[in-house]
Amino acid sequence: MNKNQAESWVKEITALLSGKILVTVSVTPIGLDVRQNQKFNNAYIVEHSEENCTIGLSDSYGVMTGAQEWELKPDQRMVIAKTTNGFNEPLTFAWCISDNDDNGLILREMHEMQNRIWKVQ
Repeated sequence: MNKNQAESWVKEITALLSGKILVTVSVTPIGLDVRQNQKFNNAYIVEHSEENCTIGLSDSYGVMTGAQEWELKPDQRMVIAKTTNGFNEPLTFAWCISDNDDNGLILREMHEMQNRIWKVQ
């Protein structure tokens, strides 16, 4: 993704996940790891060249760096990042908002976020 797209994702992810209780999931070649009651720390841009950026994210468990493929799943209240490791094996990371959403506010926020991101891409 380019820097403009990456900046948009970082801004939107930060606004969405800040202050929320998360369930984080990582799927790697060695297995599945699920952690509850996690907190978002920050999202940031990793610049590889002038026109090539990836996005990293830090939560209370650790840091995921360098995913270029990001996806929103508003109906599941989830942000997903897909990348590969040094052996070119797929890695998937997901952050699911576990806060109560009886009033549908989080769902609406995520749909609006998705629309803003689509406009940038």
